[in-house]
Amino acid sequence: MDEKYIAALIDRYKKGTCTPEEAVLVESLHIHTYTPQGNPINDAAKMAVWARLNTKNPFSIKKRMLWAIPSVAALLLVAFGLFLKPRKSTSSTTQPIKTADIHPGYNQATITLADGSKISLDSAKAGIRVNDERIEYQSGELIKSVILSGERRKEEVGAEGSLPTSISLSTPKGGQYQIVLSDGTIVWLNAATTLKYPSKFSGNRREVELEGEAFFDVAQMKSKPFIVRSKGQQIDVMGTTFNLRAYAEDGSEITTLVSGSIQVRSQDTKQNTANTRLLKPTEQASVNNGEIIAKQVDVQEAISWKLGFFFFKNTPFSTVMNQIGRWYDLDIVYNGEIPKKTFSGKMKRDVSLASVLKFLDGSGIRFQVDGNKLVID
Repeated sequence: MDEKYIAALIDRYKKGTCTPEEAVLVESLHIHTYTPQGNPINDAAKMAVWARLNTKNPFSIKKRMLWAIPSVAALLLVAFGLFLKPRKSTSSTTQPIKTADIHPGYNQATITLADGSKISLDSAKAGIRVNDERIEYQSGELIKSVILSGERRKEEVGAEGSLPTSISLSTPKGGQYQIVLSDGTIVWLNAATTLKYPSKFSGNRREVELEGEAFFDVAQMKSKPFIVRSKGQQIDVMGTTFNLRAYAEDGSEITTLVSGSIQVRSQDTKQNTANTRLLKPTEQASVNNGEIIAKQVDVQEAISWKLGFFFFKNTPFSTVMNQIGRWYDLDIVYNGEIPKKTFSGKMKRDVSLASVLKFLDGSGIRFQVDGNKLVID
């Protein structure tokens, strides 16, 4: 991704002539710290991007674009209070927060090595990268060398070099982290997520496992497909960008394709048959009990977390609460039935819980914080 390519992409974005997936790429450039090959993007190139992007009003873009990149001031206005669409309450019913205010999530994660040992990662760092048997911060600072040594190395490795080692990267509720895998694939982990991967990819395929939610920017290798496994499905990738949400509590596993192409495979537990679906950009596949349902979507809703936002578009109340609970490290408790409401809106994820509840105040739903629980009446 050189400066000329980025500049041309920005120009097309500002003119409203780039594709939806190119628009998403532009909107995510500000948190891309590495190219698909794992090399740092030139600082001059990044500065040139933002200089060109800021020369015009970012909202002067054709309506067909997914979303423009808003200014900081606009971000403060484009919040739940302006966009919430549930019925209005005649009076405020939200209970005051009686405990210390709860802050949003931040960079935090843990590495689990093959022997079960754990390493807590530096919260001041944005992510890590796998460089053969070395696990490093993106600055190049060594975290751990996982190379085999001594007699075990002689017995297990042989002439082909070191064996790949199984590693897990996990974020807790209220955490997020980024990793560049050994092939240059970049993965962003959302809260309460675990990615299992090898120290290096051997053989004729690249395989990882995911529980939770992550955005993948897969390095293209035509002779070595990339495979993502989750509890209910398998995703076959050649080189593309997509988001996978596979939280156990959500029931369905949701895959949203931004660019390229992927094939979603699942096992129908009722019919005992295998299902497959090839996705095109801006399509989303929902897998539940092996059944695959695909539809066209606004990909912003799926990848907004990666860009630092909550973004809802007629989103069920329970889904909204699950996202808030994971990001603010809260257990969601319902006193009674789950409200049958939907929400539409966009809000930065770096605000306190009190700010979120304040904007939700007009929904007619009562909220109360009790320790690490968010109680909903």
